[in-house]
Amino acid sequence: MKFLIYLYGSSLPRATEVGADLRLLWFALAVTLAADLLLGLTTALQDERNQLESTLREGGRSLGSRRSTRIRKVLVALQAGCALTLVCGSFELLESFQNLTRVNPGMDASHLLTLHVALPESRYQDAARCNRFFTALTDRANHLPGVQSAASINMLPVQATGYNGDVEVPGLPPHSARFFAEYRWVTGDYFRTMGIPLVRGRNFLPEELSGARHAVIINETMARTLWRDRDPVGWTLKLKESEALNGASYSVIGVAHDVHQSGLDVPARPEMEFPLSTMSEPMTDQVVVIRTAIAEAPVIASIRQQVRSLESGAAIFDVNTMHEVLSGSYSIAYTRVLSLLLSAFAVLALLIAAFGLYSVTSYLVTERLRELAIHPRISKGTCCGILVSEGLCCHACCGYIQAHING
Repeated sequence: MKFLIYLYGSSLPRATEVGADLRLLWFALAVTLAADLLLGLTTALQDERNQLESTLREGGRSLGSRRSTRIRKVLVALQAGCALTLVCGSFELLESFQNLTRVNPGMDASHLLTLHVALPESRYQDAARCNRFFTALTDRANHLPGVQSAASINMLPVQATGYNGDVEVPGLPPHSARFFAEYRWVTGDYFRTMGIPLVRGRNFLPEELSGARHAVIINETMARTLWRDRDPVGWTLKLKESEALNGASYSVIGVAHDVHQSGLDVPARPEMEFPLSTMSEPMTDQVVVIRTAIAEAPVIASIRQQVRSLESGAAIFDVNTMHEVLSGSYSIAYTRVLSLLLSAFAVLALLIAAFGLYSVTSYLVTERLRELAIHPRISKGTCCGILVSEGLCCHACCGYIQAHING
């Protein structure tokens, strides 16, 4: 348990609360002792019922021994079956884990650095001031050595969800009332930095990034859900019950490739990206993404320096590469831990089944040794008729058997 927490505690929710349940341990101990007592009592009663005469009469194989042998075989078969079931389940989980790691997240995670920046809420209670800070930070980061592009987003893909709401498209038939789209606010170079291709339309223009004109980029799932086979570029979205966007209307200017926002095991959901300037609520905690051309360490040091120069009270945390974010996501971490646990249990079950099979087989062989006894009238030097090779008899074998019979 401590080893698992050491390995995956950072990616497991409430890992510090994980502990051994003493009630469960006492229950397991009680069941084990009860099973031992029951089996011992059964064996003792069976030995009392077995009579020497019936044993000799049936050649050492009584009805009770045959019944007990059958029971042992059934128990070993059940034990081996349970072990094989665990092994098959562990292989299925391992295969699922491998398939999960092969899922395309919808972005280019190579050479991509992510870091969270939190501003002091007491000094950033205005949305416009927060937006200016992150816009200025990404603009400065774009001019740093080794940085190909930089951008910010309020919620990093695969890591978090939260902002969503319904939309209305004038001119389209009313869609299901359960249709919701995820909201994201980004700076201008977000799609280029993340390596998310635009399948239709274009990126934001300067006047759209400044908020002078309302524009939105949607993903393929949303385009397919609402417009089906039609091109959504040029249509107008009317946001319903959205205080953060003031209930305004936005023109669709592009369609981006689907990204797994809620986890690699969850299909892409309808999603909309808005320019950061359109956010009317202060977002003091955002994620800065940086595509680098050099090692991450010098870039991180430069970014920290730029953050301190813009706001000395800002905090930087959760600095990771995008590969680390993907591997540490809940879906992958959960499947990894579950696969490890089930594989460990499967190995233990196989070992227990192997010991059980060996024990029962050894007992059955020992029990039937009397059926393999040689007639005591065999004398030394007489061929037993068992070990003969090319007409020669192994007389030593007969002498060995005779000695043990006499003994």
